[in-house]
Amino acid sequence: WKLRKGAAEADLTVLDHEEEGARDALTSAFEELKKFEHVAELTRLNAVIAAGKRETAAFDELGLRRRAG
Repeated sequence: WKLRKGAAEADLTVLDHEEEGARDALTSAFEELKKFEHVAELTRLNAVIAAGKRETAAFDELGLRRRAG
């Protein structure tokens, strides 16, 4: 009985360490995912801003041509 109990406790200790390692890996992966999502969102927003600037410039040029012509 004592041997089985000792083996079970050893297994639990190993599993506790494995669980801690898995939690650390999951936390690290989640942090990397959030960084990636942040960069992707900034890239998307910059593209929207650039498109808006191009559109504004095109309308400004159209307005100037109508005014001049």
